[in-house]
Amino acid sequence: MAILGSTLEPFGRYFSALHPGDASTYRYVYTLLHSYAHLFTKAVAELSGLDVGSLGEYLFPANLAFVVYRNGTTMDLGNLSSLWRNENNRFLALLLEPTSHRCNSGSLCDFSGGACPDCIMVPETTCIAQNQLLSRAVLRAASRHVKT
Repeated sequence: MAILGSTLEPFGRYFSALHPGDASTYRYVYTLLHSYAHLFTKAVAELSGLDVGSLGEYLFPANLAFVVYRNGTTMDLGNLSSLWRNENNRFLALLLEPTSHRCNSGSLCDFSGGACPDCIMVPETTCIAQNQLLSRAVLRAASRHVKT
């Protein structure tokens, strides 16, 4: 963790400054964490009945953590609490399901190292990083090592 913390890079207001130059460990960790946050958000939306656009995310790369929250003016947490109370096993199984780690558009995102609106991209009101630094490939690589 100390090594990751020593490689932190300031993002600034726009992510476009990250694309030029050599990739760093921090950027790879951020991409993995951000991609999992989107997979998590889509799973929450699928099983809770909430719209993906009604959720938001915060990423904490230095802590290897993210938070998905109910976005909006009302703090209606009933869908989220009932999701966990009634569907916790199904929800966790969905996150580990190899088919949820694949792109529905074919192999475009799986092997090119990107993402598309059909797989893990979410509305920009949900994504703190405007759907940048996402990769379906990191999810596929991780799913090869999960034993179900």
